[in-house]
Amino acid sequence: AIALEIERLTDSPGGRSPAEQSRAATAILEFLRPVRDPIARDAYTRRAEEALGIHKGVLSGRLGPQLYAPPQTTGGAREVRSEEEKVLAHLLQSEGALPPAEHFPPPEVFFDPLCRNIYAVFCDLYRCGGGKAPSIGELLAELGQGADAVDRVAQLLLQVEGSGEGSLPDSLDRLLRRWRKQRQPDLIRQIRQAQQQGDAPRLERLLEEKKALIRGLHPKMTGDPYAR
Repeated sequence: AIALEIERLTDSPGGRSPAEQSRAATAILEFLRPVRDPIARDAYTRRAEEALGIHKGVLSGRLGPQLYAPPQTTGGAREVRSEEEKVLAHLLQSEGALPPAEHFPPPEVFFDPLCRNIYAVFCDLYRCGGGKAPSIGELLAELGQGADAVDRVAQLLLQVEGSGEGSLPDSLDRLLRRWRKQRQPDLIRQIRQAQQQGDAPRLERLLEEKKALIRGLHPKMTGDPYAR
């Protein structure tokens, strides 16, 4: 999480000289500068100020005025707004073991483009890391410094991970089922088109996809309780 990156930047078991403290503060400012969410930025700058032993408001003052007025919230964390954000919040905040990479559905199950991109990058890093979840710093580095992506990640880290019903696998299954339902009519249209055009290879591929789609939507009817 962002908190872990701040901890890394402020970690100094033997103490800091004034020059080292200044360099650490500069590194933290550069790390937090792209975060546009005012609640996230204030929370993380306060944590960094405490870790560095500097007066409250020193870092936030150097970051400049907030870009947005704080949103209305009922607590310190925002409620998860969607199933997609719930999944991402769980992935970014999880400190325990995550399911194997092959159990994650494709990015297409995310309809929101920004959520889809964050999820795709997370999964790529997760697979390349041999099943080790990427740090927030690694994720942001791969996403680039686009303000929208950085802002969304910061918001996700403030969300209530357990908000709503069900676990991470349950939420992933709901996203996958939603995508399958949306894909079904488009798949039928493509099958008809392949039949009309006499495109046998494409027709065969689409029919196989349709079978897999039906197994996923109706596992009890197909006798496959593990269909995803």
